[in-house]
Amino acid sequence: RLARSLAEPALAAALAASGVGARVRELLTARVGTAAEIIAGVVGADLLDYLRRDAYGTGLRQDYDDRIFRSFISLDGRLTVDLQKRGLLRHDVLSELIHLLRVRYNLTERVYYHHAKMVAGAMISKALELALEAGRIRRDEIYDLADESFLWLLAQRLADQPGAAALLDDLACRRLYKRVYQTSLAGWQVQGVSTAQQAELAARYHYDIAGRRAAEERLAAALGLDPAAVLIYCPAPTMQLKESTVPVCVEPGRATTLAELGSAEVSSLADKYRGLWKLLVCVRRGHEASFARAGELAAELFGAANLLDLHQRGGLAFGSAGD
Repeated sequence: RLARSLAEPALAAALAASGVGARVRELLTARVGTAAEIIAGVVGADLLDYLRRDAYGTGLRQDYDDRIFRSFISLDGRLTVDLQKRGLLRHDVLSELIHLLRVRYNLTERVYYHHAKMVAGAMISKALELALEAGRIRRDEIYDLADESFLWLLAQRLADQPGAAALLDDLACRRLYKRVYQTSLAGWQVQGVSTAQQAELAARYHYDIAGRRAAEERLAAALGLDPAAVLIYCPAPTMQLKESTVPVCVEPGRATTLAELGSAEVSSLADKYRGLWKLLVCVRRGHEASFARAGELAAELFGAANLLDLHQRGGLAFGSAGD
């Protein structure tokens, strides 16, 4: 996609005339190095831009202090946050850096991993899968599309596919599929799966697309529903506080990572990130009579209790999964 964008005639001509085309490509594709990390590092321009923009767009009243910019330095070829002055720890800069991570966590919890956003995302992914599988759309057709034009194109290409067309119509009317099953990592007062079970579930239902599709079809068949009416949402088990790996300087000329400072606040945020992982099964609205059975079948399939059911019974809050 980047190669396609850089080859766009007007941009390609401008880059060629400037003589820095190769350097621009290098910066945009590099993973490490001060210049590359300014663009897309773990605490780079991309993060700092979208945190403020998304908070404003969603009406969440949170922000960070621009003075954090004064603390960025280049050390050992890496973009580094300088937490010291003449060898003494600057607690104010450390506090602001941790606050920045807290802002990101709050947005992640309340926006990026809000259940409605996850369900809507799963519905879009399902529609795209169906379109690709049926040969109705090519990947390169998507590159230049905005959100609305992408959904419009999917609707046009899948108009003669009843299940997919109904899914896209539901999405357009915001009739989001209903969660009928949910599990997450076991934690404080939360019944759930172990990290080993999480890895196994991800192997079957995240990394193995065919395996997930087969499971969706089995659930749909058992419920007497169209295959497109059942979704399994299983994110990768890599949800973590990647910003904790940002290089920081606590002694003149020596860099370490924020995580290595042993901050209890950073450790707490990292634990909270891991707790955001959820596996969902969702069913199209209009099939309410099948919701309870769908939850039961999913619990059998995944070998883990349905936290939605426990919550409704009050068992989740008191940790009484065995009742």
